[in-house]
Amino acid sequence: MRFSQRMGFTPVKDKIQKDGMDDDLRTGLWNVFYSQVLDDVRGHRSWQNSAFYDLIIAIWQDFWCVPLDSLPGDSETVYAHLQRYWYEEKPWYKNYDFIQFVAEHMPWDPKQQFTASATSAWRESYQLTGSSATRLGQ
Repeated sequence: MRFSQRMGFTPVKDKIQKDGMDDDLRTGLWNVFYSQVLDDVRGHRSWQNSAFYDLIIAIWQDFWCVPLDSLPGDSETVYAHLQRYWYEEKPWYKNYDFIQFVAEHMPWDPKQQFTASATSAWRESYQLTGSSATRLGQ
């Protein structure tokens, strides 16, 4: 808890968010996705020969259900699409759908670290068990 919250200057945030997602949680989950998935391949010219490319293909055709010929050819433009989608106005649970989809389709070894980091960012509201998002207490 921050000093300002302990002293009553600012409100204490809800630790458990079962029916919504505040900006801190949205940013925390984006940071997990960015650091565990995007950071290593962003800006690389050979990104289409990586496991990241297989994940992007899956996002494009199976999650977003858009034509593959609309997939940009460079990783920076793909990154911009992903970031725009993450922060655009939509129901809060769509971001959970996205994180779960990524966990299900991650083709490389850090899958366990990704799911642990995402669960930690969810602040005890939801957890990834295997690659399925489940609400705690159910």
